Amino acid sequence: MHRQQQLRKISILSGLLFWFAPLTLTAQVVQDPPFGRPDAVVDLAARDSVQLVKGQWRYHDVKIVDADSRAVGPDLKPSGDPIKTYDYAPYAGAADFDDSQWEAIDATTLDQRRSTAKVCFNWYRILVQSAKFHLDQIGDVRFLQGAESCDQRNAGDNHPKRSCA
Repeated sequence: MHRQQQLRKISILSGLLFWFAPLTLTAQVVQDPPFGRPDAVVDLAARDSVQLVKGQWRYHDVKIVDADSRAVGPDLKPSGDPIKTYDYAPYAGAADFDDSQWEAIDATTLDQRRSTAKVCFNWYRILVQSAKFHLDQIGDVRFLQGAESCDQRNAGDNHPKRSCA
């Protein structure tokens, strides 16, 4: 009797496996970068590479500012009593944010300290442009790796990223 129960369980589990297996085949898959050597490399910490993509690094300190908010309410949303909290400025994450008045820095100085030490946050931004001849040089798929993610104007969060453009 015990053996029959085991066989029944195995039969049911294998049936479920075959039933749900096709569902996993249609799931979204994250594509790995291509294997082998790239056709071209753009090092965004090198002056020549930044010139190749017509880029200019920009830097700006982030300020911690007082802000009004609301406490968590019974609905677990910010619908409770008014409270004081903190925020940061500027909000420079949008691709169309105007950073033209920010300090322009050379790509070879990205590793230099610019912050004030204790509690500090900063923005590093770059606009990467690509013309038709750059696409021919690099190929159909380009992977940009550096201090920031660079598919238009993007802000990073202090660790290397790879961005497919």
